[in-house]
Amino acid sequence: MTTWNLFPTLSAPMPLQMAIDRLLFEQHHRVCADGAEPQPILRIFYSSEPWCSVGYAAEKKSGYFLESSRHALQTLPVCRRVTGGGTVIHGQDLIFALCARKEDDPAKFESVETSYRHLHEAVKIAFEKLGMRPEFYRDQSLQIGRDCFLFPVETDLRLEGKKIAGGAQKRSGNVFLHEESVQPPEEISLVRLEEEILNAFENYFEIKMERILIEPELIAEAEKIAPDCVLKVSEMNVWNSAV
Repeated sequence: MTTWNLFPTLSAPMPLQMAIDRLLFEQHHRVCADGAEPQPILRIFYSSEPWCSVGYAAEKKSGYFLESSRHALQTLPVCRRVTGGGTVIHGQDLIFALCARKEDDPAKFESVETSYRHLHEAVKIAFEKLGMRPEFYRDQSLQIGRDCFLFPVETDLRLEGKKIAGGAQKRSGNVFLHEESVQPPEEISLVRLEEEILNAFENYFEIKMERILIEPELIAEAEKIAPDCVLKVSEMNVWNSAV
């Protein structure tokens, strides 16, 4: 049975969280390039205060933000993810990041589309254990837009017509980082949801979680580069409504 390393749950500002993900991805890729086979790393975390996060290419694209994002961008700080995808508002969501190799589960991690669907299968199981009945978006005519939770893609999860889970990935060679925001209804306890997600991952991927500590050196390095993740909205073309 494969073992995944599970980091302690961390509540912190989003730039620090994104810096940690970036470092973990870079370390994983470097170790793999040296011929080693590191265990997958999973961590669940929370934003300690409201933040917007945007995909890595946000400031390079005209019309990246749509109506629902504009008010938040005027009132909330913004950080960049190392992964792609659209605008996400954090502060009341559960976030997880998985850093792994395609070879860790070839049938489920072969491509972005395949891994995305299988990760959402596990999240779906977690919600079902809590008495919810989420469904996949499967409509080929889904509208395209840059606001992550207003414009779902296929195999995102919805509950009662509202998107509740969506993610984005970065891949380099055989290594990938998946970052996911899960935004359940208010009546769902995030603590319970976290517990069920971990259980679902163990059962669905047939793995064992091994809890490990975060190295102080990793946090220290993340604190140094966290300011690089912060974006100034005044420097971005956010008001162009073209898609």
